[in-house]
Amino acid sequence: MASKKQPSVVAVLNKGLDPTEKWSLYDSVFWKHELPTLGVEVANSAMKHEFDCRPQLLLVDMRGTCQKLVNVVTFQLKTARWEPDEVLQLLDEKPIICFDCAEGQCDLDAALAAKVRSCLGKDWLSSVRNWFRPPKCPYLYGA
Repeated sequence: MASKKQPSVVAVLNKGLDPTEKWSLYDSVFWKHELPTLGVEVANSAMKHEFDCRPQLLLVDMRGTCQKLVNVVTFQLKTARWEPDEVLQLLDEKPIICFDCAEGQCDLDAALAAKVRSCLGKDWLSSVRNWFRPPKCPYLYGA
């Protein structure tokens, strides 16, 4: 992620927030591997003074629980074992974007892809422009 200067990370999630649920977020690849990798990459690039790993995190919540989902993801990023100050700076610079996409409200189709692209831009330069002039996207600031 950092070596490719990836400007964004998009995760489409259809996971419950109850840890006892069959399809729980807490048992997912996103929670156990992808989210920790994001935190480590951000912290490592900062420790190497390469401040270029600041990807925008965009979540597509297929259960329509964006506010709660963003809160638990933010809490996990803030309290993990890596350098939390760098992750806090990332969340401050680029708050998590989340689309509620509950059943019947939207589909995984070209329209949703266009909405995601409009928030993220096409390349790293778009990401920089968005930092100065944020697009109108559903930003949710976590816990």
